[in-house]
Amino acid sequence: MVWIHGGAHVIGSGTFPAFDGTAFARQGVILVTINYRLGALGYFAHPALSAAKPRREALANYGLMDQMAALRWVQKNIAAFGGDPGKVTLFGESAGAIGVTTILAHSEAKGLFARAIVQSGVGLLDPRPLIEQEALGTALAARAGAPPSATIDALRALSADALVAAGDVRTPGAMVGPILDGELVREAPWRVFARSEPIDVPLLVGANSNEASVILAMGVPPAAALTYLGPDQAAGRAAYGTGLADDELARQILGDAWFVAPSRWLAARTSAGAPSYLYHFDYVAAARRDRAKGAGHGSEIPYIFGTLGYFASLAGPVDDEDRRFGEGVSACWVAFAKNGVPDCALVPDWPRYQPTDDRLAHLAPRSAVVAGFRKAQLDHLLKIHFAAGQPRP
Repeated sequence: MVWIHGGAHVIGSGTFPAFDGTAFARQGVILVTINYRLGALGYFAHPALSAAKPRREALANYGLMDQMAALRWVQKNIAAFGGDPGKVTLFGESAGAIGVTTILAHSEAKGLFARAIVQSGVGLLDPRPLIEQEALGTALAARAGAPPSATIDALRALSADALVAAGDVRTPGAMVGPILDGELVREAPWRVFARSEPIDVPLLVGANSNEASVILAMGVPPAAALTYLGPDQAAGRAAYGTGLADDELARQILGDAWFVAPSRWLAARTSAGAPSYLYHFDYVAAARRDRAKGAGHGSEIPYIFGTLGYFASLAGPVDDEDRRFGEGVSACWVAFAKNGVPDCALVPDWPRYQPTDDRLAHLAPRSAVVAGFRKAQLDHLLKIHFAAGQPRP
């Protein structure tokens, strides 16, 4: 299993303690965690670089190139560690999940992995065009000390520290995420999936019940959530029911629009090919259930990796129920990695996703298969998002 960490394309590391592979190894899995270039070092573009590059050479998506290089390394070398290059599962969360979907949509990635898991990060947006990234790169280079007319030699003379400082994510127009470079990323991954072309890789995809925790932390005002309901606000509010306070309504809309609805959409679009499986993660540690509004962004990770001990050092105590659930959900991920089917005791009848019956695994203190999960809300959001040709963030 090859793990791509999240972190908004600007922070994170494959060596983070929450990604320790001991629990996976006990289940017969070889875990590979990778690092890749981030921020300005991962997605820098500039007219001088574009002019100097050889024809048909990928440009600017250096972080994505690192991810694909890691997969090629695994194909070449994993047998030396006792692994099977024909049974590689690529999985990631948040920005890492966007990496998974971007690679999954890339024709030249065929054969690099056999299954894919997308956790809270489908990425239903058009990446930024190269020309826009070049303009941002010109401004970034100027902040780092190179004038707009800088040559490629002047750019290469800039220190990595200067580039990183100039590309701080808090700076407007920060360079984050894959871009449309015309070579490595020729079109938005969601547009590839929208054609419903068969994907020959089994897929496990889902999101958490309080994804809005990360969106609101990014400074998105709750009032902005209402724009996702479209021009007919009354119809949108009706889909969510009456009696919700504005803050709670905003929390639900943001989580659905950014993560839950795109996850269902991807499962549906890929269901005609290899099997796809959909989940909704709604488990909160017993000690926090009385005050938590759901499972926050990324909170599934310590359960899947079996690193609840590290999680407890940050967020409070865990008990035997939490540990049993973690063992159960981790077994689901491992079963999928080994066989392409999440056949596990936690959800013994986890069905292949089909749009006609719309069934998913609700991973919670009492896990179960649920049909039509949040159907009215998700149908409304997807209808509004695609009405303009593509969804909004």
